[in-house]
Amino acid sequence: MNSTLKVAAILSLATVTALGTTFWNAAGHAAAAGGTMKDFMVNVVMPNTQPLWDNGYADKLTDQDWARMQQAVTRLQASIPTVSSGGSLPAEQTRAKSTVWQDWTKKMAMAVAANKAAVDKKDQMALAMAGDSLVEICEGCHMSFDPTAGK
Repeated sequence: MNSTLKVAAILSLATVTALGTTFWNAAGHAAAAGGTMKDFMVNVVMPNTQPLWDNGYADKLTDQDWARMQQAVTRLQASIPTVSSGGSLPAEQTRAKSTVWQDWTKKMAMAVAANKAAVDKKDQMALAMAGDSLVEICEGCHMSFDPTAGK
């Protein structure tokens, strides 16, 4: 009976996690459908990268900080298909088909995965390094596609 309860708890947690990821993925697609890729970046991607950057070099991290970063990195992972597709506007979808856009998107996905691994391990040094990498990737992509993004 005890093992049955453990299995039920694990399945419940997996279901809640999957539903949460699906919700954020749907929310991300809805945000992209309602505006430009820049809107999506400002409203979905940026708010979820900020906690990773802010906490990489924080003096002290609490369990609540790690939980917030876990949510943020999950949302970032869910945003990658929208970024890769270019969103909902035809001109942006065409731009997203370029090799350069896809290369930056792949780099973003790898950096997000590194951030997730750091957060999963609660490894602040790895988080700082992965966050620095993500900053460089974001800045590089912005310089390629939207030089005014940081201004």
